Amino acid sequence: MEEKTVFGEAYKKKLLQEIKKEFPKDVSVGIQKIVKPGYSYEGIYVRIPGEYVSPTISLDSMTGHLKEDVENFKRIYNDAKNSAIKIDPNEISKWDWAKSRVQMKLLNPERNAEYLKDKVTIPFADLVEVFCIVFSATEEGLKSAAITCDMMAAWGVTPEDLFEAASQNMEPTMTRIIDIMIEAAKRKAREAGQEIDPITLEEMKFQWDIGPKQYVITNEKAKGVNGAACFPLMMGYLKKKFGTYYMLPSSIGEVIIIPESEGLDPESLTPNVMAVNREVLDPKEFLADHAYYFDGNELKPI
Repeated sequence: MEEKTVFGEAYKKKLLQEIKKEFPKDVSVGIQKIVKPGYSYEGIYVRIPGEYVSPTISLDSMTGHLKEDVENFKRIYNDAKNSAIKIDPNEISKWDWAKSRVQMKLLNPERNAEYLKDKVTIPFADLVEVFCIVFSATEEGLKSAAITCDMMAAWGVTPEDLFEAASQNMEPTMTRIIDIMIEAAKRKAREAGQEIDPITLEEMKFQWDIGPKQYVITNEKAKGVNGAACFPLMMGYLKKKFGTYYMLPSSIGEVIIIPESEGLDPESLTPNVMAVNREVLDPKEFLADHAYYFDGNELKPI
């Protein structure tokens, strides 16, 4: 892992002074801590009166060479500002506008305690569902903003209202995820030398000899698909299909479903999850360090 450059207070002060020279006199320039799901960073902000877009540029992008860092900041700042979604704050304050843009995702509450302090959450097993407004979906992923308790109060709605809106908005996503699961199953069948062309998930009755059946509920960034986020909404579908099953949290964007009928030893699942978390997964993507079991009524940590 590449080591981060640690800057002293004197260098930070000098850097802010030089950056401020590049902007009008009435701007505010400073350093603030930004907390994201799974990580945080210190960044430089520039606030210009009358402008709503104010990117915060991570100090991790700086080198410690003053002139070079000023130029780097200007370039990254302008790129971020030009690519930012231009939204009228008056629109965001209206529930009628926000309602059709609400989505949700799963997070680990212990790993994200600081991030979740002012956010709207709903418990889900030992995880939480957190809500956001989605502005756009691109090849790089979703551009969104987390929904805070203050925003919810201003709209005059409840967490249950947010969940209902997110469920409706993410319905097409669930359909797309089921398509992805079917395509993955077809690929596994072809790799095992089996001929099958299922139309729906219910028609998949085949077995393959390269391990137990695993249904991956996964990400597809370009279409705004977050598999793990959709899992709570798919539980009724999965119950109808499999009855009881195990859920392995691959990341904040992906979970794996293994029907209990596959006969796996449940004690072997959590060590596998832990190994992936430590050896493969980016720490920012961490969801949970154990597997889960759905007994037909409730999802429980193993």
